[in-house]
Amino acid sequence: MKIESGRFGTLVIKDDEVITFPDGLIGFPEQHEFVLLRRTSSSPIGWLQSLTSPELALPVVSIESVSNEIPVEQLAQAVTRTKIEAELDDCAVMAVIYASSTGGQATVNLLAPIVVKVETRRGAQVIMEDTNLTTCELFTLNQHCPIRPTRIQSTSQAALTASP
Repeated sequence: MKIESGRFGTLVIKDDEVITFPDGLIGFPEQHEFVLLRRTSSSPIGWLQSLTSPELALPVVSIESVSNEIPVEQLAQAVTRTKIEAELDDCAVMAVIYASSTGGQATVNLLAPIVVKVETRRGAQVIMEDTNLTTCELFTLNQHCPIRPTRIQSTSQAALTASP
């Protein structure tokens, strides 16, 4: 199928690349279908592009690639409260990146990560409870372990290499 993206132009994606969010994402409850776009399949950073709103593309990073300590038990509990019927081990986990237009340091939202059950491509944005994490943790890639991309198959488009 063809989709339009305000950032990447016209993209051709396969039906099995669509990620469905039954409840939408925080701030975007009416947005249910997205595709993960990355420059290369090994990149830990990508874009969640809405299929229905061309201007909505969220920069995301695989949570395994951030240097912050993530409380696994709280994340696992948050996953079990979703409609995606998954355990944490069945999911890819991403955090939304925020980069200031004024040049400040980029941050990631670790309080509300995005989880996607890899097998079904159903996802949810969860709220972490009983944690000190925030929506604006400083973003640095983990330098002490190999960078691991999210386990979700994504669309790698040549157009992404020319993105702003």
